[in-house]
Amino acid sequence: MVKRILLFILMVTIIPLAAAQGNDGLPDWVNKLIQKFESEKIGNPPRTMWQYKYKGQIVYYLPEQCCDLGSELYSLQGIKICSPDGGYAGIGDGKCTDFH
Repeated sequence: MVKRILLFILMVTIIPLAAAQGNDGLPDWVNKLIQKFESEKIGNPPRTMWQYKYKGQIVYYLPEQCCDLGSELYSLQGIKICSPDGGYAGIGDGKCTDFH
């Protein structure tokens, strides 16, 4: 019985994570966003995405290209966590002031 429960937990948690990654080990949503950036005209500055560890988790930071727009910080699953900087005041949305 315990083996069946452990097997179920593994199937529910680990297999979907493995399936959601591309051949390069990046999550599918990151690869799709990179493809989108590559299909667009190169801006000044060019679009960038940075991988960090924040609160023990892998996150992806996307700084904005221009004026008064907030940067974006996403979880490994592609869920927006916050805007750590940028915006009109340059301080983001205040939800993750400890990032950086």
